[in-house]
Amino acid sequence: MGFGREGRSRENLSSVWEIPMILIVDDDPSSRRVFVLQFARLGYPALAVASGLEALALIEDDHEFDMVLMDVRMPPPDGFETTRLIRQMSEPKCHIPVAGVTAGVLTFTRAQCLEAGMNDLIVKPVSLGILTTLLKNLGLALG
Repeated sequence: MGFGREGRSRENLSSVWEIPMILIVDDDPSSRRVFVLQFARLGYPALAVASGLEALALIEDDHEFDMVLMDVRMPPPDGFETTRLIRQMSEPKCHIPVAGVTAGVLTFTRAQCLEAGMNDLIVKPVSLGILTTLLKNLGLALG
């Protein structure tokens, strides 16, 4: 696993935080670290993993996440396929908001992300302002 609150479910954290729990899925350790720190600065707990398979296992094991920030380009399963597999899960897991994230050059369209089941797409580098807007758009803004 990556950085953040590894191995802790939302249930374990609920007595401490009554705020959205974010799952970060990115194969790049530096990106995971940056996203965990950015979400922490915004007041959100986050757990980061290095692969779609790790993310799927956490979600299937009933860890409760309010949002998934999904790197689009990862070793298989990539962000598109991981999102499709989340959307095939049972209720309510299949409805977790998924925001795709990718490097600056877009070789695919926002429509392809939406077709895969993602709710939104952001492009690296990601500022705190972009994350704040994303959280507001997904209905997860604090205060």
